[in-house]
Amino acid sequence: MHELSITKKIIEMIEKECSKNNIKKPDKIHAEIGELTTYKKEPIKYYFDILKKENHLLKKADIDMKIINGKIKCKDCKKENHIKEKYLILCPECGSGNIDILDGEDIRLKQIEGE
Repeated sequence: MHELSITKKIIEMIEKECSKNNIKKPDKIHAEIGELTTYKKEPIKYYFDILKKENHLLKKADIDMKIINGKIKCKDCKKENHIKEKYLILCPECGSGNIDILDGEDIRLKQIEGE
């Protein structure tokens, strides 16, 4: 059910971007979901399709969501690696827990197509 609340936040982000860029009729929204978030794209798409019916601006818009891989960099061995989960992250190269998460933790709007 937490996908419903994040979908509402995504819609708020879309509305702000449309207002800022003077887009009156968005057709296609391109978004990215980090693999390390707990969100799944199918429920977000489902809730978007329901909520857009109540939203004059987004009535005809479609959302395209791409999954962004989780990526870490080990501070000890300096290697970058792909990870799928955020829990108990250890470097697969050296086993260190001294890592930075580089990507995959957030949701981003990439592009809004429309007039």
